[in-house]
Amino acid sequence: MLLSRQYIPAVPTRFGLTLSGVVVVLMTPSLTSSLARFAATLQYSDIPAAGVAICRAAIIDGTGCMLAGSAEPAARIVRTFLADQSCAARASIIGCADRTSPTGAAMANGTSGHALDYDDVNQPMIGHPTVTLLPALFAAGEITNATGADIITAYVIGLDAQARLGRLINPGHFAHGWHPTSTLGPLGAAIAAGRLLGLDERQLRHALGIAASGAGGLRKNFGSMVKPYHAGQAAERGLAAALLAAGGLDADPDVLDGPHGFLQTFCGHAPQGLDVESVRFGVDQPLEIIRSGVGLKLHACCGCSHTALDVVLDLAAEHGIDAADVDQVECNVNAQAHDALVHHHATTGLQGKFSMEYSVAVALLDGMTGPRQFDDERARQADVDALQRRVVMRIDPAIAVRHGTFPSRVVIRLRDGRLLTGYSDKARGTDPALPLSEAQVDAKFRGCASGTLGARATEDALTLLRDFERLANLQALMRAVTSVA
Repeated sequence: MLLSRQYIPAVPTRFGLTLSGVVVVLMTPSLTSSLARFAATLQYSDIPAAGVAICRAAIIDGTGCMLAGSAEPAARIVRTFLADQSCAARASIIGCADRTSPTGAAMANGTSGHALDYDDVNQPMIGHPTVTLLPALFAAGEITNATGADIITAYVIGLDAQARLGRLINPGHFAHGWHPTSTLGPLGAAIAAGRLLGLDERQLRHALGIAASGAGGLRKNFGSMVKPYHAGQAAERGLAAALLAAGGLDADPDVLDGPHGFLQTFCGHAPQGLDVESVRFGVDQPLEIIRSGVGLKLHACCGCSHTALDVVLDLAAEHGIDAADVDQVECNVNAQAHDALVHHHATTGLQGKFSMEYSVAVALLDGMTGPRQFDDERARQADVDALQRRVVMRIDPAIAVRHGTFPSRVVIRLRDGRLLTGYSDKARGTDPALPLSEAQVDAKFRGCASGTLGARATEDALTLLRDFERLANLQALMRAVTSVA
């Protein structure tokens, strides 16, 4: 139901009905309380088989991204920071033999998982769900001896929180400059980890309150090491919130709702678009793992450029062109994509991940867009520098802004005068309507993991991940993903 342009708070409300002269007072539960109840009551058996399969693919992909990113500078800096904190070694840092505190492991693994910007996305969240949820759940799972099914159930709960809240505050939240991975991420990680830690409804509400005060993260930092740290920070703050709530730290029990609550504060400069009172969490609602799912990336860069990259690579293959044939490439996008792709002449790999010009140039030059296309060595090479100067990105007002979708219309002008054009509104992999196959998921994992683990340990880890929902605990998997070659 659509409302007027004024924000309407979602605090518990009461209204009366008269039945045979008796006034019956009804209460509408707050959004916070409905989320806590949902988190406390959802069972593994409530998750459809298709939802379990989506979770499994996300866990495989997320673990691979942690392994691939573990050697990146941001990941190494965070590990060095944690090593100096004298943390109790109770949880594993993926991609190395180090152990640290549970919250430290969540921070380290979240940063690694997002260091290459190769990890999955969720459209209503306009952010990266698994990289905030899985590091917190791996750490909590180690200290609670959780089963794979327990972790999947908690993951589904966390994704529901991130996506459903994203529907309420996006796209205004994103447009206002917030990075939803680090604002919605702590809430999802807190409610998911809280479920794994066995928190009751009251404690879960406090965990959300604690996490909400730790939410933050600016898109201004896109293209720097802080961007992947956002994911580590979200995972760490979510797990810390759940642990603090378990220890008795209290918070406002309705932190999502009402004046000065999370939704009102973070909704951005745009008017609230949905009736907050009509949105509640519950086992009777469609689960977001099915409704919006997660999109796994084929390109190791910002998802806002992926439709354009699909079109560019398809046109190059179809017409047999290479970079030397290209005079100019024009990429027409919506305002949201243009706003996110902030670097128009990238000189580092991290900047390149948030540059349409760089991403298109390296795709044409190399015929691929994996992690190595976005490292500093590649960014320094003259061919990339020259070609990105011939790529332009423009806002097309006819391309609508929608939750987490970034259509592109591409025109390639060749030196012989020919014009090649293409359009895509769904990126392969990142759009749930075009999911990666199981073989593609496995191939991406092998590509991410083998450089860190070696071929044999990579296959051992993949075998365990493919059977994730039947794991009795995480011990064997953690041994596999920390057995560095």
